Amino acid sequence: MKSRWITIVGVLGIIFSCLGVLGATQGLVTPAVMEFQKEMFTKMQTMPQSVQSQAAVSSDQKMGVSAAPGTLPPKEFMELFEKMWNVPQWFKRWSLFSGFAALGIWGVCLFSSIWLLQLKKDAPRLLCGVLIVNLVFLVTDSIASGLAGSFLGLSKIAGNAFWCVVSVVLLIVIVTADKKDLTER
Repeated sequence: MKSRWITIVGVLGIIFSCLGVLGATQGLVTPAVMEFQKEMFTKMQTMPQSVQSQAAVSSDQKMGVSAAPGTLPPKEFMELFEKMWNVPQWFKRWSLFSGFAALGIWGVCLFSSIWLLQLKKDAPRLLCGVLIVNLVFLVTDSIASGLAGSFLGLSKIAGNAFWCVVSVVLLIVIVTADKKDLTER
């Protein structure tokens, strides 16, 4: 009979790995999305006032919103977006690198979680190794995101803190668990 910790850690590992892969792909497209949003809002700011009024009224009518004609996002709102987009050039390259690195880490975590459910003897060691690599990566990514000094970087730090806690909890469970049910497969 399989120990409960094996089932729990294996299933949670699969779920968290899939969420990690999803987050990593989001990180890969972040620079492109930022450029698109920046271009879109910049064009919106440079539109003539009459075109802005017509665009705002027609979009409000489509959504069923009644707003004053010609209302666009306030200047403070646009300044907030400019702060969000104001990231150093190296941070865009870092986002791509960290996205690919996270894809690899979460892919190995998914693989080792499946191995754990199959009762492979080396699965706990592999899972512990990838969780430690993940912790080092998350701390490094948080430092880089903090150095970027943008809202986007700060929001990444919060997400990384969550994944650090998850990784530490899984590590503690794996290290302290009885591994007698694992076989030489």
